[in-house]
Amino acid sequence: MALATDSGFPHAGEVDYASNKVDASTGTFEGRAVFDNPDGVLLPGLFVRLRVPFSRGRGLLLGIEIVKSCDSKEPDDARAEAIMYRALDAGLSFKTTMGNVLTLTPPLTVTHNDMFNALDIIEMAIRDAQASL
Repeated sequence: MALATDSGFPHAGEVDYASNKVDASTGTFEGRAVFDNPDGVLLPGLFVRLRVPFSRGRGLLLGIEIVKSCDSKEPDDARAEAIMYRALDAGLSFKTTMGNVLTLTPPLTVTHNDMFNALDIIEMAIRDAQASL
């Protein structure tokens, strides 16, 4: 990051949030970064220039297809939705794609523990949804 009077980008920081939604009218997206400020020169309301190196298309994507029967492979949208809401009640948020695919997109920084916890929640949600339908 650079202040208006800086040359180059002397202030290193770390992005800790970036939205996956781009405003089509402005080409911008929402984000947040953390910067050390030992000199106290970074103040609210200052104009800054940012250079954010990032890679497109890198990350983890896990899709779990929910079907009525393994033989027919007929999509089961109702069960997928029930699973999604049971998981949400247990603290795990994700989306469904095409109605019947549970789509998880955790960050590359996800820990083994967090991923296993997420999978445990999904397993519980699948069991609960199966019992209620």
